[in-house]
Amino acid sequence: MAQCVPPTNSAQECELRTSEIPTQQFITTKLSVDEILNKYVGEYGVWQWSIVLLIVISSPLMVTLPVFVNAVPDHRCRMEDPIEEIFKEYNLSFEEAAAFVGPWEGEIPVTMMGCLKFALDWSNTTLIENLLLNKSVVSFIDRESLKTKACVNGYVYRSKEFQYPSTVVAEFNLVCDKSMLSPLGTSLFMVGMLFGFIFGGYFGDKFGRRNGAIVFSIIELLAAVGVSLAPNHHIYHLMRTIVGFSSTGKAVPLRLLPIELTNAKYRSYFTSFIVLGIVFGHRAIMTGIAYLVREWRLLNALSTLPCLTCFIYFCLLPESPRWLLSQYRVEEAITILRRGCRINHILKKDKSKLSQFDNYLKDVNKNQSHMGKLYVHGEPISVSERFINLLKSTKKITCCRQMNKALIICVLIFTMHSLAFLGITLFSKYINYNVYIVTLINALTGIPGPIAASVVYRCYKYRRFPLMCTYIISAILLCIGGVYTVLWEPLTDNVLNIFCNGALIMYSASTIMLSIYCAELFPSYMRSSAVGISNGLGRIGGIISTLVNYTDFAFKHGTPVLIYSGSSMLQAFLLYCLRDTSGEDLSDVDKGLESATDDHVHQNGSNKSIGAGREEFVINLKTLEDRIKSSPTTV
Repeated sequence: MAQCVPPTNSAQECELRTSEIPTQQFITTKLSVDEILNKYVGEYGVWQWSIVLLIVISSPLMVTLPVFVNAVPDHRCRMEDPIEEIFKEYNLSFEEAAAFVGPWEGEIPVTMMGCLKFALDWSNTTLIENLLLNKSVVSFIDRESLKTKACVNGYVYRSKEFQYPSTVVAEFNLVCDKSMLSPLGTSLFMVGMLFGFIFGGYFGDKFGRRNGAIVFSIIELLAAVGVSLAPNHHIYHLMRTIVGFSSTGKAVPLRLLPIELTNAKYRSYFTSFIVLGIVFGHRAIMTGIAYLVREWRLLNALSTLPCLTCFIYFCLLPESPRWLLSQYRVEEAITILRRGCRINHILKKDKSKLSQFDNYLKDVNKNQSHMGKLYVHGEPISVSERFINLLKSTKKITCCRQMNKALIICVLIFTMHSLAFLGITLFSKYINYNVYIVTLINALTGIPGPIAASVVYRCYKYRRFPLMCTYIISAILLCIGGVYTVLWEPLTDNVLNIFCNGALIMYSASTIMLSIYCAELFPSYMRSSAVGISNGLGRIGGIISTLVNYTDFAFKHGTPVLIYSGSSMLQAFLLYCLRDTSGEDLSDVDKGLESATDDHVHQNGSNKSIGAGREEFVINLKTLEDRIKSSPTTV
């Protein structure tokens, strides 16, 4: 049992003899992850960088696949085999055959070109040959008065210049009356991303960052295989939707994990490296694969090969110690931090950090013993009790006006961010140039932004002001480019493209800053859910960005850019309505909220004080002592 020694000075001191504490007894204490990382584990070591590198390698950017495989090639009606053989014998070009078969350029709207054929007796090969011999492809009859009908034998395709040669549009005949299915598939992918962010955030908070990442990674891998094996467009779009759902569901806990494994001044480095690796690295790799591999199924398979590294998660990916502390699983959190300490100092001459860490834990328990109470560890609570506790915790969270305000504003900011960022990216792809070069240039615009974001957040303490500056600069650039294009109507889009690319650089920087800032607004036990909901509902902006770009045809060229300029300024205003953060002492708890009850620890009446503060955690001293003894004390 715990034994108190008479005080030796005015400040009463109690010495807790851990060797005499029964296994089922606990004591409350305070632990600071920031302090442990700073003094013992290390904030910027091999341990953190190896995890960040694993995250980058295992996260392919499959959202860019439609840039290649959704391209719409030129097409015409496929005729009966004898007629097609005649076309080959007479060596007709694609345009000549298309104009012979049905209405072509100048005779029909562009969207209907290649979708109709003339209602002739195509079984009469003699008539067809006579028309070809007389060179009367255009004037053999009054073409305007000739009836037309839909294609019944499918289509003949020809890839446009600088276009990816193998597309799902050609393989599944997604043209003419099915032309909306291709962009609909992209919208479904983004709908999957929306729900992936929401459910990924929930799973990350409920079951842990590591478990959430593993589950969604396996789903992503299986769905990617389904995409390459899809026999029709129904299965293809379904599998792509699941890929979007699982990829973002995995991204939420994986983006948060490095933030929670370090302190404020290094978070921007890790986040910037992840964005650089994924947005630039994987996009550039996909561009290279597309240049070498001219078959879309193989392109998808090779691009998703990095997903196989998800099996390494079982061995190398740790759980977030901050999340473990928020769940009162203190011994597991300490074990992970000790492992990180050992790895970070494995190449250093000073091997005493782990021993100092162990001594620190013992000192904390000794110094806190006078304020501790002993609690008895109960049995794991039932499923019904877990459900009731979940409802109670959800009610407490939603009843907090400050958290609700932050969450709603974050959703609006992410919506505007997705609207402008994706909309500008899609708008810039109207450049009539080599698809591989255009894609590579778009990827290169993702380099300056993350570097600038990491440097700014490293040198400047507070988060909100630099983020507001990026949105204001983006708004100014887009406003200048849009006004110039709308009012002066230049013959080329050189000025517009320059200002749009400048805005893209600012948005790539703001992507890093917004991820860090939003995560720091919420405590650990609801951080993943809040970030997931904000990112997920924010995808609505990306879904409607295609409609915004349509205003370029409905009104004046450059109108969408002015809309995106307004959304950027609105983002800056919304940021002003949120509190500022500095990243120091990242909130593992929210003192204004009563904690959600841990599913694994049954709290009794005397333990209610723990839930009120959430800075005090239950430590099984016997278990901790056994773990320390079983682990090496030096690196």
